[in-house]
Amino acid sequence: GPLGVPKQPIVFENARRLNALVILVEHRYYGDSIPFPKPSNSRLSTKQYQWLTIEQVIEDTTAVVAHVRKQYNVPHRVPAMVIGGSYGGMLASYHRVVKPDIFAAAIASSAPNNYVIGTPDWAQTSERYHKHLAYSFQYHSGSHRCGSTIRQGFDQMLELARTAEGRQELANLFSVCKPDEVLETYADGFSFYMQQYDGIVAGAAQVNNQPKLLGQVSLTCNIIHDAITNNAQTALEALSTVSAYFDNNGSADWCYEFDPTYYLIDRDLASYSYQCCTQGTVYSSELAAMGSPATVTAAYGVTEVELRRQCEAMFDKDLPDLQPPKFAVGIKQLVEKYGGIVFTNGDADGWSGGSYYSYKDIVRVSQHFVNNSSLSSPKHSQAAQHGSTTASQPPLVAFVVYPGAGHCTDTHTFNWDNPMEPLAYKHRRALAMDYAARFMRQSRPQMPALFEDPLPSRR
Repeated sequence: GPLGVPKQPIVFENARRLNALVILVEHRYYGDSIPFPKPSNSRLSTKQYQWLTIEQVIEDTTAVVAHVRKQYNVPHRVPAMVIGGSYGGMLASYHRVVKPDIFAAAIASSAPNNYVIGTPDWAQTSERYHKHLAYSFQYHSGSHRCGSTIRQGFDQMLELARTAEGRQELANLFSVCKPDEVLETYADGFSFYMQQYDGIVAGAAQVNNQPKLLGQVSLTCNIIHDAITNNAQTALEALSTVSAYFDNNGSADWCYEFDPTYYLIDRDLASYSYQCCTQGTVYSSELAAMGSPATVTAAYGVTEVELRRQCEAMFDKDLPDLQPPKFAVGIKQLVEKYGGIVFTNGDADGWSGGSYYSYKDIVRVSQHFVNNSSLSSPKHSQAAQHGSTTASQPPLVAFVVYPGAGHCTDTHTFNWDNPMEPLAYKHRRALAMDYAARFMRQSRPQMPALFEDPLPSRR
């Protein structure tokens, strides 16, 4: 996005010991970097978005690296690494496999590569998002009880949404403003359900270890426990108590503002939504649920037809068809071929279902975990036992996990100098950087010896 204060923890905790030159590159269309004068109203036409593609973004970064090498006289034997989180983590892995001669390594944090809309993996792996959200509530509450109660409440909510009487009951329970206008149909009731699921479950799990929202999952479970144990509330009533806790401003005339329009794409994030519509980048609302017992949501579907309808409504009918880049469709095979990527995730992050937990059983390797981290060699499955390697069998892919953590633990600026963060997270960020440095050294044997390889001591 727009360039801000550079505080990505994994970068600035480790850059000095690597003698690294850090470059922050603004994503085209996400700030002031657009290929034409910015309109006064900041609203772009669909035609003006034609130069917004992931392929162009990769070329932008490549051009910036070449410019910096020339400006600072940086020789080719000094390797370049690319780092990103979430969608930026997808970009990091794409940079590595599309331009392996330019980018010697990549760190892809919370990168949902397998959630790309329009690919087979999108339909097959979406359920993992919901399973990891449920795991967050189990992990941070210490039992299955909180998640089980949430599931009961949401099942009751969806059942009530099917009838006019039920929707009126929901409106009364959640203090919805103007319920006759916003909860008229089952579609409105389903939209209400999704808004509550996103707010109570998905939002809390994603930001749980980020200031200013530290411990939101535990807080939610504590509210639910108190509502049921001390106030004899039902599971649905407990969810309404959670909703009011976070939304009620305390005024005597407060009511819950609800917009019944169900959006698969965010109208406030037009550039990212354009990429979602044309190249398959994803919002959590586009991840269908099967309603398995391991989740806290009922089943619901998401179709490309509905997505296209909403995309045309936001842009217009001249919008290009959805066409994920070939390297996004074939990312697994490309990772096997080129390697050099460190995948990092919090194991209580829904987005990890499209990254770490997908790659560990897709790449043809035997996984050997050491303190929740591993190195894997795509073509030599036994080369990475206990993190050890040989010259003829170099590790090409690495995985680092942050136990109990949410989204972008290693790259999010909120975690910079966070006194409440477990010290182990900082150590794991260093471990991820160490793996990437090893990959760079393998890619550039003539690379200057910048620091002692500290991998053994970090194990």
